[in-house]
Amino acid sequence: MRKSDVNYGATVARARGLISAGTPIVCFDLETTGLSPVEERVLSFSAIKCQLKNGIFEETGRKNIFINPERDIPPAITSINHIDNERVKDCPTEDVAVKEIREFFGDNPLVCGYNSTRFDEAFIKQMYLRTLGEDFKTLMHLDVLLMAREKIENPSHKLCDIA
Repeated sequence: MRKSDVNYGATVARARGLISAGTPIVCFDLETTGLSPVEERVLSFSAIKCQLKNGIFEETGRKNIFINPERDIPPAITSINHIDNERVKDCPTEDVAVKEIREFFGDNPLVCGYNSTRFDEAFIKQMYLRTLGEDFKTLMHLDVLLMAREKIENPSHKLCDIA
């Protein structure tokens, strides 16, 4: 998708309406064993749930889960995310962790992330299908990377550069 293909103004307006009406927003990030959502697995799930109350975002939940992928983590991946086999060996497996993740998200959540529509959401969808036999459906998904590409002229759109 080219940045000119989508105008996020209407998307942001809709999100603001939902948030103003009290809809919680879940900002989440994953670390994985690789890039393929079908072949690779989630190593960690981190999320914060917020809700607008009296004009201020209030944190209503936080979740950090390390997940045992039941396979060796490639050294190249550990060099990126600093998660190794030792760190996850006694952690819950995907089929256990997904239930806690699903409960945290709830049904049809408003979600947000950075490069999350192309990466994180694809992994969550595959995890839901593999373990629960259901689709991960969102009320709305805000991808800050896509919005940054549209609104911020910068040679790099890496999260550290945009932040």
